[in-house]
Amino acid sequence: MPNNKPQIAHKQGKLITLFPDQSVTMLDTHTTTQRELWVDGKPFIVRSIFPNPTPKTPLDQMLKLVELSGKDI
Repeated sequence: MPNNKPQIAHKQGKLITLFPDQSVTMLDTHTTTQRELWVDGKPFIVRSIFPNPTPKTPLDQMLKLVELSGKDI
């Protein structure tokens, strides 16, 4: 089983976890990440596809509501 110790990087104010066996493909319409995970000695390929631009996360939306709740609307 390969050593998959992750590295942490900062990009555009966000933390990004990078793995040695990870590949990232960025296109105009989406970003694809792929990596190999080992479970019980068996390899599995995990692929994630994210639309571009990335929609706001639930946390981003909640923080915006908290920010607005302190203002008179």
